[in-house]
Amino acid sequence: MEVRILKPTGPCNGIYLDFHGGAWVMGNARFNDRINSAIARECQMIVANVEYRLARDDRILPSIEDALAATVWTLENMRSEFGVDRAVLGGESSGAHLAACALTSLSLRQFDLSAVAGALFFYGTYDMAGTPSLRKSSGGALIMHGPSALKNLRRLTSGMDEAQRSAAVTAVL
Repeated sequence: MEVRILKPTGPCNGIYLDFHGGAWVMGNARFNDRINSAIARECQMIVANVEYRLARDDRILPSIEDALAATVWTLENMRSEFGVDRAVLGGESSGAHLAACALTSLSLRQFDLSAVAGALFFYGTYDMAGTPSLRKSSGGALIMHGPSALKNLRRLTSGMDEAQRSAAVTAVL
């Protein structure tokens, strides 16, 4: 796993740990360079974008493991590596899910999250079993083809039962 670092000029207010979107199967840390550059500049934040393992083999757990490892490393090393003492985690779509997985898992482990100043999740998937509205949606939905989205969630969580899919935000414990 690699992390792409963008630094502002001048003093830093903290670090934003970003997980890119891409439905867990595509994209890379450069996906968000434009917005992350603006965040670094306007918020005076270091932006660290995680190059997590993509779920091309239909396994989402390695992606979640990478999100957890990047979060732990960042929280444990941000002061010594970057001279900052606060972090914000976030992402969009699958990246929001991965950030939520990392924070939830660490919280359940009673990891010290006092340095986390916030979380910024854009349109994520947080119920890998499929929310009731997704399960009921038809192929005629305006934005998302519900049956295809549900099929993809099942593919990514193959090997998990319904209870595990519903708890997939905490899958890595």
